[in-house]
Amino acid sequence: MRARTPLTFTAVLLVAATAGCGVSEIDTAQPGYVQAGEAFWGEWRVPEGAVLLGTPFPEEFAPQQEGLPEDPESVTAEFLLVDDPYLAVRDLVAQIEAEGLRVVAEPDSRACGVDHGFSCRLYGVGDDGLTKVAARFIGAAQPESGDPFPLLELEIGAWTSLYPSRDDWVDFEAPQGESGFDLPQTAADELGPGTEVPLFGSTTVLGQVPEGARLLAPLYNPSATYGVHAVFHIEEDTALAEIEAIADRVSSGERYPDADLTSGDLTSHRIAYNGDAGGCQVELDTVETGDAAIALLHVACD
Repeated sequence: MRARTPLTFTAVLLVAATAGCGVSEIDTAQPGYVQAGEAFWGEWRVPEGAVLLGTPFPEEFAPQQEGLPEDPESVTAEFLLVDDPYLAVRDLVAQIEAEGLRVVAEPDSRACGVDHGFSCRLYGVGDDGLTKVAARFIGAAQPESGDPFPLLELEIGAWTSLYPSRDDWVDFEAPQGESGFDLPQTAADELGPGTEVPLFGSTTVLGQVPEGARLLAPLYNPSATYGVHAVFHIEEDTALAEIEAIADRVSSGERYPDADLTSGDLTSHRIAYNGDAGGCQVELDTVETGDAAIALLHVACD
């Protein structure tokens, strides 16, 4: 089965408090969010100024270079930013260094900046030269239809899908002070049952958030053309069936055999459809978390 094609590496979404202007109407204390300081994968903790959306997800990436372990035992995680982004950047840098990794950035690129939005990329490299951590902070200051809200996307493994190994890294210096970036807000009723799930970039509506489920963050478009990315908190089996129907509805190719992806003691059930020949790459990953489930729907069309 084809593994997900990283979109610089996949991206995840988010909303939060407006710096100095109160908090969003989203109640991140409710089930489905993991709070700052809490462990979410081994010794890794949710960074300051962020909440984890549900759970990490096991990933499946085939080695694209020689000399890489066959199974990187990797996970991806998506975080909603709830305070100044620099707080999360500095916390994550400290955690990477505590793991004995070198914190680096791509050469000839502005590692962190605020220009009509916030963006920051950093990586953690081990003594073996392999990239163990890849992090992307991104978000529009005034999101329009399909734009990502401020978020952190994190991938951790024996090697990462983006730049598993390279020899031209430059050292990353964590930004100090405040970023000056005001995070946008969204209303909680824009995430609940009845919220439309569009195929961004088109006029197509794929369905609605079903009863028994809610979005943990605003929807956004992970593709340069058509697509949608969503993280759901699900409390009823019937809701999961309706979300699976949305995935089937947008698919343009055959359905791969369902698979269970594992990393450590974490298991995710994946439904995926062939998106070759100009179609839509569709993946729906579901992780059971006690009395609920977290589902990640990722649709990216050529």
